[in-house]
Amino acid sequence: MLRSKILLFALLLLLFAQPGLSQDVFGLKSCGLDSDTCPGLGNSSNQPTTLYSFVPGAIEVTEHGVVRAGHSSIDADGLAFSPVHGLLAFELLDSDRGPPTGSRLVHIELLCAGATVLGEVLPGKNIRGAAFDAGGQLWVVDTNADELLTIDPVSGNLVGAAIPLSLGGLPFNVSEMTDIAFRRDGLLILTHGSATLYALNLQTGELTEVFQDEEADDEIGSLPTHAGIAFSPLSPFDLYAYDVRQREDVFLYEMEQGVTRTELYSDIVPDYNAGLGDLASQTPGCAELPQQISGLQLEAVDDGLRLLLQWDDDASAGGYVIFQDTDGAGPFFHLTGSAVSGSPGLTIQMPEDDLYFLVAGDNPCGIGPKR
Repeated sequence: MLRSKILLFALLLLLFAQPGLSQDVFGLKSCGLDSDTCPGLGNSSNQPTTLYSFVPGAIEVTEHGVVRAGHSSIDADGLAFSPVHGLLAFELLDSDRGPPTGSRLVHIELLCAGATVLGEVLPGKNIRGAAFDAGGQLWVVDTNADELLTIDPVSGNLVGAAIPLSLGGLPFNVSEMTDIAFRRDGLLILTHGSATLYALNLQTGELTEVFQDEEADDEIGSLPTHAGIAFSPLSPFDLYAYDVRQREDVFLYEMEQGVTRTELYSDIVPDYNAGLGDLASQTPGCAELPQQISGLQLEAVDDGLRLLLQWDDDASAGGYVIFQDTDGAGPFFHLTGSAVSGSPGLTIQMPEDDLYFLVAGDNPCGIGPKR
C-alpha cells in the first residue's frame, strides 16, 4: 500500500511540474486621460507605458520601469511571452497624435524595460492582443480590421492569411480593449469590452461566449473592463485579468466550476491613469505522460465521467488509478476523497482532499488544488 501511495504522489508531481516554466505574469500599463503625464490627445492609449510583473500568490507587483526604445518612451500593447523569444510587444506608432498608424514588433528587456525593434512597421495595424501558443506560434489581434493574425516572432512579419473574427456567423467588431490567452489544452480565450470572455476558433475565427462578468465593483459600482488577460503558468484553472475602468486592478478568475472573481492588486502603477495595457504569461502546454504510465482513458459513469490512469507496476501486474469526476464538468475533472487502485480492496488517499484535473484528448494538462 505504501508503494502505491508513493507512486501516486510522484505521478501527481510529474503531471503538475514542468521544469523551466516561468512562473511570472507580465503586464503593461499605458497612459490614458491624464493631462499631467500623457503628451497625447486623449486617445485610447499613449506613452508612457510601464512594464510590471507578479508571481501568482505574491502580495504585490514589481515595476520594471517605463518601456523605452532608445531614449524615447513608447506606447506598447500586444504583450506576449515565450521561453524562446522572451517578452515581446507591439509599439503603436503615432498614437500621441491620433489613432495608431501602424504597429511593429519589439523585444522588451525585463530588467530595464528597454525595447529593441525587431520588425518593420505593419501599416494600418492596431495590435492590441497577443499570445504564444504552446508550439511557439505568435497569434495577435488587429482591432482595426477585426482579424486574428500570426506573426513571425523573429522578423515581425505577417505569416499566412488573416482570419476574420465572427460571432453567430456575423462579422465581429472587436474593440481596442481586448486581449487573448491560451489555456494549456490549446483553447484560445479572447476578452472584449466589458469583461466578456469568448472561446476563439483558430481555424474559422468564430467566437463563442463563455462568460460575462456582471458583478459590479463594490467601491465604484461599475463593471470591470478587461484590457489584458493571462492564464496562470502554475494552474490551468486560474485566469488573471487587468481592469482599466477608473481603477487599475488585477483580478483572478477561478474557472474550475463556474467562475469566481477575486481582486488581487489595486491601483497598478499609480503614477498615472490607465489608457490600455496587457497581460502575458508562458503557455506550458500539456504535460507528457510519465514513462511508467501505460494508458489514459475517460469513462462515462452515471454521475459524470471518470479518468483512468494505468501504469506498469511489477507488484500488481498493471495497476490503475481512477479519478472520479463527481461534478460531470469535463474537461475539468473534480477529484475528491480518494483514488482507487487496481489491487483488490486497496484505497489510496489523495494528497489533497479536493483537486481538479484538466484533460485534453488523451493528454493530462495540469492538476491543482481547488480553493
